[in-house]
Amino acid sequence: MSLKVTKSFTLPNGVVVRNRFAKGAMTEGLADPDTNLPNESHCRLYKRWAEGGLGISITGNVQVDNRYMEAPRNVVLQEGTDLESFKKWAVAMKTEGCLAIMQVSHPGRQCPTSVTTNPIAPSAVALEMPGMPFKMSQLMCRAPREMTQADIDEVIQRFTTAAVLAEKAGFDGVQLHGAHGYLLSAFLSPLTNRRNDQWGGSAENRRRLLHTIIKSVRENVSPNFVLMVKLNSADFQRGGFEEGESLKVLASLEGVGVDAVEISGGTYEHMEALQAVKKESTRKREAFFLEFAKKAREVTTIPVMLTGGFAKLETMEEALIQDVDFIGIGRPLCTDVNAPQKLMSGDIKTMERFDPCTGVAAIDGPFGAAVGTLWHREHLINFSKETPDPNLAPNCWWILNFTMVAVYMWDPMKNRKKTACYSALVLGLCAAFAYLRM
Repeated sequence: MSLKVTKSFTLPNGVVVRNRFAKGAMTEGLADPDTNLPNESHCRLYKRWAEGGLGISITGNVQVDNRYMEAPRNVVLQEGTDLESFKKWAVAMKTEGCLAIMQVSHPGRQCPTSVTTNPIAPSAVALEMPGMPFKMSQLMCRAPREMTQADIDEVIQRFTTAAVLAEKAGFDGVQLHGAHGYLLSAFLSPLTNRRNDQWGGSAENRRRLLHTIIKSVRENVSPNFVLMVKLNSADFQRGGFEEGESLKVLASLEGVGVDAVEISGGTYEHMEALQAVKKESTRKREAFFLEFAKKAREVTTIPVMLTGGFAKLETMEEALIQDVDFIGIGRPLCTDVNAPQKLMSGDIKTMERFDPCTGVAAIDGPFGAAVGTLWHREHLINFSKETPDPNLAPNCWWILNFTMVAVYMWDPMKNRKKTACYSALVLGLCAAFAYLRM
């Protein structure tokens, strides 16, 4: 009996996906911060993933505005961008018939100080990182200013332009990032959208930006260009974007030209999608948001991609029977680029998952999700090299002290003096600690 994960699937616009494995978007951090263009590292990495058996491969969050990025080494696609490197990237991603989808995004208030000290958001609501003093959160992401109508009009145009350019570069489609607290997600949430104009207030107004961008993109790309949306099942925050409203947003996407929806959850303030599963019943079921996916089936006919927590082939097969159409895989692909092919061939029945930490509860509480993300990114970067290191073992303390600084606070290549001072401080503290323990 053939496995369901190996079966092809036809999207609403007629595009055929070769199997049910889809790579979820993960920020790569591989672009040169001076150009923010894709390069040979991107091509090597995504070609390896395609050769590893994926049906759909979704890029890390490509930014629509180089003034506002999720990290300094994001790829940016905007008016005037040279498309040659994007064309090479698309070719690499489409190896062996894999579908190449570009995730397009705007970080909103979750734009780190390493990029800008003046982020924008639907409302001037500052980010508060879990477990951190407010002032420390502000070191990582400054308080945003409320967007003007001109800002909103520009964002709509930038998402549209990115989609049009992605099609010109040879990508099979785009995914609008409407999850994890980034700009589109922030507009959906009453916690971060406190506007009283046409873009805020009622649930209908809060989803107006997402719908306007979908309409604009659909009108400016070809019918067979895939349009996906990534959506939170919930923010998991009191007063935020809740499950019931998420289901209404899903229902509202019916008939507007969306070809697939990916379900996820959480924000920087509550990283539900990035943390280890704590509820025993959910851990046994593995898929973090599977219960929500079942409810989604009742309100929409749009194909559903579910990402978060899958490990066992048996669980994936059960989910494909009636709950979802695509199995989204993220972190396991960072440590094993061939995991989908191994599952389909029967070489493995379970993907290996890792939960890296420092082992210090007071540190792992507030920083654990970020450390885990960056630990996996080190493995991702390893597979972008010509000859990956088979014995790579990233140190969580190094990630905590240096990698997080490079991502959130400043770019060490552009701020060498600040980096040297910080390194000296950390090394001095380590030496003092070692001396006191003698």
